[in-house]
Amino acid sequence: MFSSGLAAQLRLLQTLYCVAASAMILLATGVALFAYRENSVLRVELAGRLEQAKIARKEYVIREPILREFTQRLQSFAMNYRDFQRVISNHQAVISQFSGPSPNRALPATASPKR
Repeated sequence: MFSSGLAAQLRLLQTLYCVAASAMILLATGVALFAYRENSVLRVELAGRLEQAKIARKEYVIREPILREFTQRLQSFAMNYRDFQRVISNHQAVISQFSGPSPNRALPATASPKR
């Protein structure tokens, strides 16, 4: 049916196709293993950062009223002493975050990671 030269080329082409398919399977397996390993590492790292975020949130809730009171006292002090008003005006962007009454809204709760 086929000449011997054509049959040899067909076998070579089939072998080449099998080698290429095997290489693609190995590459896909390597990529999947790498992605799984990175996912595992990130889960551990994010769990630690979630704990850090919870601690930082608790500290902020505790310290926020103290910062507001300090800012209000600082501004009233600056009203009486003109020399100090320059210092307050230089840092007005930061001070304005803590001036006035405490907002009634609560901080959003941190979401727990899906498992």
